[in-house]
Amino acid sequence: MGLIRIRSLRCILLLLALTSRLQAAPPPVPENLPTPPPLPPELLEKGPPTPPPDLPDPSEMFAQLRQLEELLAMKPEKLSSLRQTIEYLERLSPEEREAMRLRLVEITRATPVLRAEINKLKGLLPANLQSSFSQFWLAASAEDRETVRTYLGDHSEKQQVAFLTDQVEAFVKHREEVFARMKESLEARRNKVSGRP
Repeated sequence: MGLIRIRSLRCILLLLALTSRLQAAPPPVPENLPTPPPLPPELLEKGPPTPPPDLPDPSEMFAQLRQLEELLAMKPEKLSSLRQTIEYLERLSPEEREAMRLRLVEITRATPVLRAEINKLKGLLPANLQSSFSQFWLAASAEDRETVRTYLGDHSEKQQVAFLTDQVEAFVKHREEVFARMKESLEARRNKVSGRP
């Protein structure tokens, strides 16, 4: 993976150097140049060489160029902060990443409409599940929320309460399992660092 990044970075830097040279004014073309010698027959028969199979995708390369341009424009403090964030994310276990993803989903999806819907629907739940309902609702996909809305619209309040309770309890159980694996992972990492079994 690191070798690919180094190759990509080399390609990007080469492309930057070439484009800067191309943007410079071309030198004047001298007159009465002699004609170049003909190509050797073996080159004419073979044709152009085939490109290596591991060349980066041009669209990906341009995306990397834009990203490099953004990084070059950043202040050193911001670059340092970005590096620390990336290093932190690399150290996270899959469970920790999932927990963080759920939290980000909760933050980014909390539109005023969804917040109003959360406040309305959590009133159907027992008190011990009401605080978990917002995480459940925001972590659900738009299709899953629509399925729940349809179910709730077609059933009695008693059935709605039972259905929502089952859904949120399953979500809480899954969340607790993720958190337990995350805790085990953290403890194992701490034990490994400290040399404890």
